[in-house]
Amino acid sequence: KYNINEQYCPNCKTHKRAIPENVIPGSRLGFNLTLIIIILRTISNQSLYQISEMLHIIFGTDISPGGIEKILHNGRKNLGAAYDEILKAIQQAKVKHADETSWSTDGASGWDWVFLTANEVYHTIRNTRGKGVPQEIIGGKNCRKDSVLTTDSYAGYDSIECEHQRCWSHLLRIIRDKLKIYSDSEELKTLHNILGSLFGLLSMTVDKPFEINERKQVHQYAWSILKNIIDTTYSCPHAKKIQTRIRNDSKELLTAILHEGVPLTNNAAERAIRPMVIFRKTTGGSKSDEGAKTTAVIRSVVQTIKVRKQPLVETLKEELLKGMWQNIVLKRAAV
Repeated sequence: KYNINEQYCPNCKTHKRAIPENVIPGSRLGFNLTLIIIILRTISNQSLYQISEMLHIIFGTDISPGGIEKILHNGRKNLGAAYDEILKAIQQAKVKHADETSWSTDGASGWDWVFLTANEVYHTIRNTRGKGVPQEIIGGKNCRKDSVLTTDSYAGYDSIECEHQRCWSHLLRIIRDKLKIYSDSEELKTLHNILGSLFGLLSMTVDKPFEINERKQVHQYAWSILKNIIDTTYSCPHAKKIQTRIRNDSKELLTAILHEGVPLTNNAAERAIRPMVIFRKTTGGSKSDEGAKTTAVIRSVVQTIKVRKQPLVETLKEELLKGMWQNIVLKRAAV
């Protein structure tokens, strides 16, 4: 129950009614319940049915899965401005990551794309894995030419006009996986030892305070080792595949050495996308395009709050209220 003050304005001849704080217009449910639903959906990765049942058990509420879905859609609308701000911050950042994972929308195959920095995470769900998505998000007019983009070796990112750092974790993982199957290959063992030692040197270098002359020396030395691998004749077909990958990645395996604050791996993107993988296994994906948009927006905002180490409930509440008031103002202006 809310006691709302209403007064008559003699100038404009209309009644003016105050809007109570922390109230969602047109909703019969409280603001805190909306926060709980968003947190259960994104942090606990619960399905709509699980949330409905849990709320009934704990609070005695009778909210159908469809009702919960509507609450989440409204939450997405109120978080739209925060979502857009996250994207702008990523586009303007000097160091960024990107990755993608499969996603189902209404039974159709699609992809969840994630773009991130140390302080922002941005998801967008599309029906394609084509290069047009990263071009739209961080390419073209949105591309900061002096930025560094860390990815695996997926060719969809190649057209982005910036510096690229290829992920060492992916490269070393491929060799380890091959060695488990072909443990008698001396060429694979040699490649594993050489690249493992080189990665150790590079890791120590990027962990040190940035000193360009030292970095250039390490870069030159590391490239001589990679160039030697590229020029070597291998008989093992699996060693040849590793060689081809190194040849294709070339000096983009070493970009981080010449730039301050750039990691050698894309592990940050893998960590950012893992919650969506878990959520996909729990829910099977999205039931509609609207559901996919809602998932992308809400999860982006929640993950960004977490990576910034901000208090989740308070910050999420602030963003929801800010977006809600902005939408109210826009509706009034339209009228």
